[in-house]
Amino acid sequence: MTDLLQYSPNSGTFFRPTTVVEQGYVSSHAERHNITSDVERFLKLESIGITPKVDETTGANEMKTYMDTCVSFKDSQYSEKLPWKRDHPPLPSYYDVSARRTHIVVKNLRRDPFLFRKYDDIINKQLEKTR
Repeated sequence: MTDLLQYSPNSGTFFRPTTVVEQGYVSSHAERHNITSDVERFLKLESIGITPKVDETTGANEMKTYMDTCVSFKDSQYSEKLPWKRDHPPLPSYYDVSARRTHIVVKNLRRDPFLFRKYDDIINKQLEKTR
């Protein structure tokens, strides 16, 4: 048996590499790791064939409901709504944050007439495209 310590980067500790079994416990770090992973693998229910039931009919019913209510065909194109979560609480509007930010942008644009005209041109072009 050697008295040299080895460093384990996984656990951040030093250990003595031995294969001596003392009082029923394996004292080798590598063997302890192998036994631990074997036990974890054994205890997983999937390894013995027990798997959680998946209700396939629920997924199929939800897809059919989504297709019937959210997908439409108009003018040779399909359009669909986003599949939102049911019973989701409403999201915050952040109106105050956006109003404050808009006020700051307008204040800065008033100081720079050239930049103000550029913004105005871009916004007007976007408005023309929507008409």
